[in-house]
Amino acid sequence: MVRQAVLRPRPSDPLERLTESERQVLELMAEGLSNAAIADKLHYSPKTVEKRVTAISQKLQLPQQDDDERAGVNLRVLAVLTYLRSHSV
Repeated sequence: MVRQAVLRPRPSDPLERLTESERQVLELMAEGLSNAAIADKLHYSPKTVEKRVTAISQKLQLPQQDDDERAGVNLRVLAVLTYLRSHSV
């Protein structure tokens, strides 16, 4: 029984793909902070925050802007929804 519990497949947490700094940025996005506010809080340049946000969207495999699945939905909203789903499990 223990072997079955240990070997059973577990749902993959998409946030596991993120680095610690990307997770910090995502958490602050979930709190509603702008890129400028995130940069100020984490002592990053605004360009660094933009790079982290881009990396987050790629690693979470969020739909790109021209993808019908995204259909005008803000990238930040999709990233935050993924974050919230991951923390509600």
